[in-house]
Amino acid sequence: MKAIFILALLLSPFFHTVLALFLRKGLSRSYLKKPNNLVPVSVVVAVRNEAAHIKRCLISLDQLDYPAHLLEIFIINDRSTDETHQIISDFIRKKPHFFYLVNQNKNSQLSGKANAVSAAIEKSHGEVIFITDADCEVPKTWIKEMIPYFQNEVGIAAGFTRLAHTNGLLSNLQSLDWACLLTVAAGSIGLGVPLTSLGNNLAIRRQVYQAVGGYQGVGFSVAEDFALLQAVAKITNWKIIAPVCSENIVSSMPVNNLWAFFKQRKRWAIGGRTVHWFGKLLIVTSFFTQTSILLLLLLGNFLIAAAALLITLAGDLILLFPILKKANRLNDLLLLPVYKIFSFFYMAILSIILLINPTVEWKGEKYFR
Repeated sequence: MKAIFILALLLSPFFHTVLALFLRKGLSRSYLKKPNNLVPVSVVVAVRNEAAHIKRCLISLDQLDYPAHLLEIFIINDRSTDETHQIISDFIRKKPHFFYLVNQNKNSQLSGKANAVSAAIEKSHGEVIFITDADCEVPKTWIKEMIPYFQNEVGIAAGFTRLAHTNGLLSNLQSLDWACLLTVAAGSIGLGVPLTSLGNNLAIRRQVYQAVGGYQGVGFSVAEDFALLQAVAKITNWKIIAPVCSENIVSSMPVNNLWAFFKQRKRWAIGGRTVHWFGKLLIVTSFFTQTSILLLLLLGNFLIAAAALLITLAGDLILLFPILKKANRLNDLLLLPVYKIFSFFYMAILSIILLINPTVEWKGEKYFR
């Protein structure tokens, strides 16, 4: 009976690796590019109390390598109470392709970011809308690299975001966590099952945004980027792609403590409750795989536990290596065994937090949905 139980525990690591191989196939999918496909573009950045980061973001946007007459950059200040307003005002002076909006209106039907981004998009005119966050730095080639992927049938291009390395183990673990989440997202899109994307590296055709009614039509979500992607996948026939190359990778900042980390992951978890069944399968498999390894250790089957861990790590390496190579983050793989322990405990703790208190907090605002 014990042997059967141990064999059952080994099934999750094997299945985990099989799923990793499927996702790796999705990652290897190539997307057609249309050369010299220069169209009018609008970049939108919603800002709320980002005095510490916004200037880096503005500098990177100002250095974008794209024809000035085809580019407009909208910065929308969503009720900031710090020095954000002054920093933006000083920076965009005498920069005619920058447009500064101040949003003072809170919309109970939309989250803060969705409301701000929606207001900016209404003022913009670009054929393709690029969205990023105030704590991000975009590469010079961001738009020039992404625009050629907008073939006639492509509606959304979801890019990859890496975390900037700061001092401390938590920063490095977050970097690997983001890599895992976004690699799964890109792989699933390549398989034709779009699960999610992050709204700090997203490009959407205006026609597609309007087809789903914009954020107003999508409705309230604490993960507005996920909700927008899901609406496009369910309502329209437009294609969603996830091209990953070093020229379109955006850099973001990690949160600086565990409490902020859990608040961020809690928001993502609640916002993604309606994720496709394939996404739920991936989450459950990951959790049970790590639980199986822990149980094998507790039962004293150290060699079998080591074998299960190696099987799991092999799948992770196969999946993550090509993405982390493009993102220049191969050193993160050294932390993979530590990350497996970290992710097991944070998923378990997060599950308890969600049961006790489903309230979401973002930028000082609380949402009870």
